[in-house]
Amino acid sequence: MMRLNIDQKTASVETARMRVPEWHGKAAEMLPASAGTLLDGASKLSEDKLRVRGVSTSQDSSTYSHSGLMASGVHDDPITLDPQELNDWARRDVPVEEEPDCADWMVPAYEQFAHAEARANEYSRAGGSLLTSGGGAYMPSINNGKLAFKSEDADTVSDDGATIVTTDGSKTMSLDAPGASTFVTSEGLHWAVANNLQDQQWVGTLFSVQELVNNPSDPIGFPRVDGHSGPLFVGHEPSRPSILNRVSVTSRSDTAQTLQFKLRSSLDYNRVIRSFSQDIPKGKSTTDFRLLSIGISPMVMEIQPEDGTSVILDDYSVFP
Repeated sequence: MMRLNIDQKTASVETARMRVPEWHGKAAEMLPASAGTLLDGASKLSEDKLRVRGVSTSQDSSTYSHSGLMASGVHDDPITLDPQELNDWARRDVPVEEEPDCADWMVPAYEQFAHAEARANEYSRAGGSLLTSGGGAYMPSINNGKLAFKSEDADTVSDDGATIVTTDGSKTMSLDAPGASTFVTSEGLHWAVANNLQDQQWVGTLFSVQELVNNPSDPIGFPRVDGHSGPLFVGHEPSRPSILNRVSVTSRSDTAQTLQFKLRSSLDYNRVIRSFSQDIPKGKSTTDFRLLSIGISPMVMEIQPEDGTSVILDDYSVFP
């Protein structure tokens, strides 16, 4: 049985839910309400004591491919993370040269919308929910149900940065434009890009986790937009209480690079429990490591590739 890590009565519009196993809540159910502070302290102590050991990577294949990825379903878009392939496809579908109503910004807008939709499809197939939106960000603006770009012209965005607001108006964030940034709050997990600033119009893309995918075993492509590579957030779910977790992360990369890993608390995503980096080769490889603590709870793993790279997460396994 599973339950949510978020109290639905107090959840905000930006909340990224995570399903956690019932055993994770048994201790709280057995203790009186007055023990809540003690239990919170024990949980924090467990996170403070967490250690990462034995990080190693082995190459499974030197060949990189886009196999297992999905299309957006928009209109015959290529199944790829290659920005040139996507751009060529978008230019064929948006007749800028033939149609006077088609502006140059529509090509990257179409390309980024399709790319974002494809990543959302893969995240959903693996068992989670990712809300995305991409396109022209000025009159009208765009939103993905959790975040929205404020409708401002390209000159304003260039001078002040792109303004992002939660759709309930509870939070406001700023993004350098052109540029990309990861936005993490206590309850929210997001990535945003602003680019292609023209006379008035510009292009934006938004990614927000609605429900974390736990221990995914289906391929998910990392977002790659206008030279920026975004993170993937996945749930780290042990199958039972344990003081030791063995973790195996299988990925594909189009180049040798360094991946950044951050383990975040499932109770407060702002809280980074541990972080580390690991070099991986071109092609398919598997990174193994161990987590040790006095008790390991479900967590959130953020994996960040280098900018300008194409990476696919094939599997994230936790034992036990």
